[in-house]
Amino acid sequence: MLTGAFAYLVLDVSVLADVYVMLGSVGKAVDGIALELNRYQGDDWPEHLRKMEAINYLDEMVDFDPLSELEARFYEISGSESSVELSEFLMQILDKIEKAHSALVEKLHEFNALLEV
Repeated sequence: MLTGAFAYLVLDVSVLADVYVMLGSVGKAVDGIALELNRYQGDDWPEHLRKMEAINYLDEMVDFDPLSELEARFYEISGSESSVELSEFLMQILDKIEKAHSALVEKLHEFNALLEV
């Protein structure tokens, strides 16, 4: 749900294309994990999941920080314009993206904590 809402926020915004691609990959990883959970017949599914590439990918995504790059791009764009409204708009968009990214990372941390049990 979080990846879908986040992806909708950045859809068709060319400066955010990398974030959109990353969200698609996170969604695929989550779908693959859900499918594997439905198929798994063994006794130790947490250990089985830890070995999955999708789990490793999600763990890496917790460290992925698209916001720093976006912030730099936004400052660059707003710096070339003298418009206060443009700067304010870009900062509001960045704030929305930061909130969506933080919510996604929080859920990934919670998921990883489940595997630690």
